[in-house]
Amino acid sequence: MPLVPGSSFFGAGAFAQATSAGAVIANSAVAGFISGAVGSGTLKGAMQGAFSAALFGGIGQIVPGAGINAATGAIDSATKFAGAVALHGVAGCISSVAGGGKCGPGALSAAFSKAALPLTHGLFDDGFERTIAHAIVGGTASVLGGGKFANGATTGA
Repeated sequence: MPLVPGSSFFGAGAFAQATSAGAVIANSAVAGFISGAVGSGTLKGAMQGAFSAALFGGIGQIVPGAGINAATGAIDSATKFAGAVALHGVAGCISSVAGGGKCGPGALSAAFSKAALPLTHGLFDDGFERTIAHAIVGGTASVLGGGKFANGATTGA
């Protein structure tokens, strides 16, 4: 089960029902903290997970829907989609550098993963399968940029 804001993991309480941008970012940070803690087993990893998740959650508030039709996966707005891809690249760079990595691989893995979103929509039935696909795309992009597959896969997922 993915640890994302609004998912069934958080239940039906007020925390999961929050709709303001600040609440979405806070929910993302909590989910990232938990994921980072589980994935790394360290407080540092938890903090990095919280930071990255809040950063990407904020982008989702800036470019809601990312110019992609939720039902079909088709790009509705090329400008909005390109902006979302670019913002994800910037966030991937910031997140990677904050975690002690390189900007280029972080930017590539995040931007490529976002750019692949329309391609994975019709290929996979659920969010878990799409998350795996984005992890593979992100990891591959990171390696092509000179980074580590695991770091790019984490960013892509």
